[in-house]
Amino acid sequence: MYSCVRRFLDHWDSLFAFFRTTVRECPKDREAAEIFLEMSNPFTKAYLHFLEYVLNYSNEFNATFQAREVLVHKVVDESLKLLKKLCQNFIQPRELARLQTSNV
Repeated sequence: MYSCVRRFLDHWDSLFAFFRTTVRECPKDREAAEIFLEMSNPFTKAYLHFLEYVLNYSNEFNATFQAREVLVHKVVDESLKLLKKLCQNFIQPRELARLQTSNV
């Protein structure tokens, strides 16, 4: 899914122009109109950027579990790494450091 979102964002401007032109030239094309309306919403692009960011982490994490031999300590270590990576975006650094030193 990450690659699809990445590719869609890479071609955002071209797709937006295509659907804008299609809506102008074929006003009865309801599907194109719906897609253009969604792409005109600034939250759509922001949401896709968020998805791209989160899916990248989840793909890395998922790869850990696809190994032939998954060791329990490796799963715990990788889970903590993922949690720290995500938390560093939302928790103040001093609080994150406090959590890391308390072995939570």
